[in-house]
Formats: sequence, structure tokens, C-alpha cells
Amino acid sequence: MEEIDIEQINQWDATAFQLLYDHYYKALVSYALSFVSFQSVSEDIVQEIFIHLCEHNNLFPNERVLRVYLYNAVRNSSLNYLNHNHVICNFNKEAIHYPEFQIADNGEENFFSEEVYRLLFQAIDKLPPRQREIFMMLMEGKCNAEIAETLNI
Repeated sequence: MEEIDIEQINQWDATAFQLLYDHYYKALVSYALSFVSFQSVSEDIVQEIFIHLCEHNNLFPNERVLRVYLYNAVRNSSLNYLNHNHVICNFNKEAIHYPEFQIADNGEENFFSEEVYRLLFQAIDKLPPRQREIFMMLMEGKCNAEIAETLNI
């Protein structure tokens, strides 16, 4: 793979993003796919990383550092996605045991929003402290980057 002009990338203009996209997009999606196993999720992960780069305009001393950054970002985002799905799956497994979440024969849901929140927070309270803290930040609407910065991760 030929090297790209890092000076041009560090300008963070439309040409730089096109160059970055052309040079790395397919490889990064393939790398994400090795973690998450869904093409659309892999594409979303890589697009989110490109958006992050667009918003922050990080400067890289050379292409090697840029490449390491991109692949680490894809790996970390993919693992965050998997961890988030794990929490959701555990909640869903627990939720089916509660009659409040059952669907009646006529197709209507038999639960009240207050009960849903009570059970949700009950499940959150069972998480390890660090996961609980991260999950609560997600519920507050913070993105992964904000959470990582706040927690110095």
C-alpha cells in the first residue's frame, strides 16, 4: 500500500477526507467486520470515526501514527459496540421473566413505563461499578468519546 501525504491529511479539508476515505475505508470496515460480524454496523463504526476526525482535526506526525490511530479507534469502537450489546442482551434475558413485559393474547403490552424504569435501574444496579458508571453516562446522552475523556480511559 502506497503512503499518503500526511501534510495533506493534516489540512482536514474535503480533499484530505476523500484521500483518507479512498485509502482506508474498505480496510477499516473489513477490520471492524472481524469484530462485529455485521456489514452495516462495521460501516457505521468507521463512519463515526471519520466524523470524529472531521470534528477534531487531529494532527498526525506521519502516516504510521495515523494508521495506528485509525485501527485502534476501530477496535475500541467495535469492542464498545459488543459490550453495549452484551448489556442489552442481559437486560432482555432478565426482562422476559417479568410478567410486566409479557404481551397479552390481544397483542397489547402489559407494562407501565414506571415499572420498566424500575426494572431497568434494578438491572443497572447489578452491573459492576465501572460498567454502571459508563452505562449511566450513555443514558445521559454522552457519546463514547465524552465518556472516555471524562473517565480518562
